[in-house]
Amino acid sequence: MVHIRNILVSSSRMTPTDTSREQTAGADTFLKPGRILSVRVLRLMSEGIADLQVAGRHLSVKTFLPLKPGQAFEVKVHADPGGKSVSLSPVSPQFVQPKSVTLTGLMRLLKENPLSRLSGLQDRVVSAGLADQSEAAAPGSFREAAGKVLLHLKSLAVSSEVPDPAVVRKWIRDGGQQWEARLAKAASAQMETRSPKNRAAGFSGTGERSADQSVSAGAPLKPSDGSLKVSDPAPAQHTRLTPAAPLPLAKQAEQDLKALVLQMESRAGTEAETGGRTGGQHAVSDVLESLQLLNRMAFDTQGRLLIPFPLMFGSEFRFGEMRIDLGENGRHGGNARKTVRVAVMLDMTQLGPVRADVALLDAAITGTLTVGSTETQARIRQRLPEWLERMEALGYRVMQMTCEVTTAESLRETRLVSELLDPGDTLHLVL
Repeated sequence: MVHIRNILVSSSRMTPTDTSREQTAGADTFLKPGRILSVRVLRLMSEGIADLQVAGRHLSVKTFLPLKPGQAFEVKVHADPGGKSVSLSPVSPQFVQPKSVTLTGLMRLLKENPLSRLSGLQDRVVSAGLADQSEAAAPGSFREAAGKVLLHLKSLAVSSEVPDPAVVRKWIRDGGQQWEARLAKAASAQMETRSPKNRAAGFSGTGERSADQSVSAGAPLKPSDGSLKVSDPAPAQHTRLTPAAPLPLAKQAEQDLKALVLQMESRAGTEAETGGRTGGQHAVSDVLESLQLLNRMAFDTQGRLLIPFPLMFGSEFRFGEMRIDLGENGRHGGNARKTVRVAVMLDMTQLGPVRADVALLDAAITGTLTVGSTETQARIRQRLPEWLERMEALGYRVMQMTCEVTTAESLRETRLVSELLDPGDTLHLVL
């Protein structure tokens, strides 16, 4: 018997993203089933997401068609089953054969931890004198950009001494998985502040009124919870203001791993002293983008995400992986109780490779630790009561926690990416 696995076939349909779907909902939507509309491709945000101009209006869509900026064609609007959403299909024969994506190709790029390709940066930055921040590299140099990547990795690194309940959100937000979304939001905010309506109202690109449009004497603008309010004792003089503008794009780029890596790669090889020492750095952004695409597929179909993260052991970097499984229903949110399953892979300096599989239902935890030797199992069992006590102090109820043994080799060969989409000998089709 021949088994086929890990193949994705995409259709020629384009579906509005979640944000665009909200904007195009309602009886007065211009996306009425059966209509033929003209389309122009504005930009490709990342593989799988495109910004279009449809009938003169802006629309972001998910698609695997081989689109190019500036391309123009016509589409037909279709009503999806249930009538709650629509999709677009090109009328032109140039798109009869849709672009297909094989998961095997994506997983080949992700056969190692996506961040592991940055492991050589530590030695190179130290040798370049960037470990001491007082010895800054020349502005615009490769070493300066590499130093920024290293400092950002340190800011994302896990510290066992200081628990951070928001660390997973930080990995997703600042770990390179949302850079295109940040770009789109910044571009949207810039277009909004430059609109004739806002210019007439006196708003500048910083989200504040211009000097000659001050609200009232003694009523300075103060940011509060992401919005601008007026701190004025006289309520009658309050004026409605627009939300504060997001951070400047350059500042946002300093807080995103993919943006910093792209900057570093753009400077690699431009200086004689970096020749031949850039190693595999040129591939890092490709790997991060492959992870973005794979995560989009996995989350849309099964509610799963794969998140790589850094750890610091002294001055040494190690990299772990986390797979979060919300289930097919969990990705839609809502208030229904749901079990969240998390798998974590680590390679510890003293314990060796460790895998943790945990299921959480509200505050209740059930889990299994898998290690590579009986010696490591004994050490973990000895410390397990202390760990359980710390988890309970954080508000969790540990229902069961066990520790199993396998070989260290099999643990090191385990890749959570292979479990991101349904494992097993199956054919995955997205039609």
